[in-house]
Amino acid sequence: MRQLLKDSAFFSASRYFILGLGFVRNLVIAKFLSPTAYGAWVFITLVLTYGDQVHLGLRHLGDKEIPYRRGRSEATVDFANTIYGGVIIFSIVAFLLLTAYAFFNSGIDENTKFGIYLASGIILADQVNRFYYMILRAHQEFVLASKIESLAEILRTLLLAVGVILFELPGALVGMVLSALLLAAYFGWRYRLTYRPQWQWRTLAELFRLGLPLFITGALFILLSNADRLAIALRLSAHDLGLYGLVALLVAVPFNAVQALGFVIFPRLSEQFGRHGQASMLEPFFSKILTAAVLFTPPLVTSVFLATPAVITGFLPAYVEAIPLALVLLPGVYFFTIVQLPSLFLIAVERTRRYIVIEFVMLVVMMMSYFVGFKMAPNRITVAGVTAISFFFLTTLLLLTCYKTAGYSLAGRFKTIAKIYLPFLFSLVWLALLFKIFPYHPMSSFSPSLLWSLRHLTLYLIVYGAIVVWAMQRHGYWSRLRMELIN
Repeated sequence: MRQLLKDSAFFSASRYFILGLGFVRNLVIAKFLSPTAYGAWVFITLVLTYGDQVHLGLRHLGDKEIPYRRGRSEATVDFANTIYGGVIIFSIVAFLLLTAYAFFNSGIDENTKFGIYLASGIILADQVNRFYYMILRAHQEFVLASKIESLAEILRTLLLAVGVILFELPGALVGMVLSALLLAAYFGWRYRLTYRPQWQWRTLAELFRLGLPLFITGALFILLSNADRLAIALRLSAHDLGLYGLVALLVAVPFNAVQALGFVIFPRLSEQFGRHGQASMLEPFFSKILTAAVLFTPPLVTSVFLATPAVITGFLPAYVEAIPLALVLLPGVYFFTIVQLPSLFLIAVERTRRYIVIEFVMLVVMMMSYFVGFKMAPNRITVAGVTAISFFFLTTLLLLTCYKTAGYSLAGRFKTIAKIYLPFLFSLVWLALLFKIFPYHPMSSFSPSLLWSLRHLTLYLIVYGAIVVWAMQRHGYWSRLRMELIN
């Protein structure tokens, strides 16, 4: 547990740093591009997001199987090399398909073609980089991985910022290409061919079969997490996509902070399952981590979203129409932020198919809800509302499945989830009261927006902090923490 706390603290701190850099990058891009051009940037980032899945589950298999095999005292180098070979093959195929699509498609403009060409190169280089990140995570070298990723993100931010300032959207994309290539060159120098791609076709076919369910879960999750932007891209304008895309960045801030915790606990879950083979043995550890995440997630989510009016009004006035979207989306983000933890538990205990069924059902429900919502009110607010409600149901279904897998009764499942949701429900009630007392009105200047954000955030943190301190004191947490620190 102490090593877990150390890894989590360092890795989470680096994630916050990386998230801050990402937020700065997108603010710079939004500042130097129009909402329409920013919509094109969002489209290219969607291509990169989906392109990250071209490994077809092999990297996810490495994340799961390498710690699992280490728990069973098995060798892992040849296994990793075979995964590396498969990743290289699939990346080259994706590169060729994307470039061919851009070259032969006469229905897209030249800037978009150029963007797709560069995106295909970024995907190819990033697959190599993410393979090495997988190796570092699988061997629980989170401190080293954090240092490398933080330095790489600093370089990417500098190159992208210079590119967008000098050459707008094409310059930003070129900056991303250069940073990805330099990082790939660094990994090649550092490991000096310790890992070499192997193409043992029978073994690779077997790994592909094992990794396919993990690929499906990753692809479906990306579809779920980007379904709102896809719906806007298909039914509304590039201007709408640019506005909503800026708000979608806010969702990533708290989600990626908890995702850092997921990266740390997943190898441990897989390794422990390799030793014990029982989901019930992992449940106490999983529940403890989940409870801590739920307790400290609301202040993070609320701080990010309540700061939105001041940030947009002061620095991005062209995006002021996006503020109501952030306030509508806020309730659902509480639940979405923790969604990775139950999903990793299901994957670690080899219940991937149950996870796939939940993802597929929720994706169908979301798309149908967007369709019905557009029939009633074809606007951005409809998308934000449907997304917020969908996040709640997705998280609830995953948690119900986790505790069923751990052997809980039906009543026990609902009782446990109700306790887990208490901080979220209290936050929603308290925020609703604040908005009732001090409603939000569109403001054209920075000072009123800043005062509104500071007032709401201060009142929220005072009350929520007092409740948390009282609850922790009542359950003896502070005394246990003090003893742990003394030890």
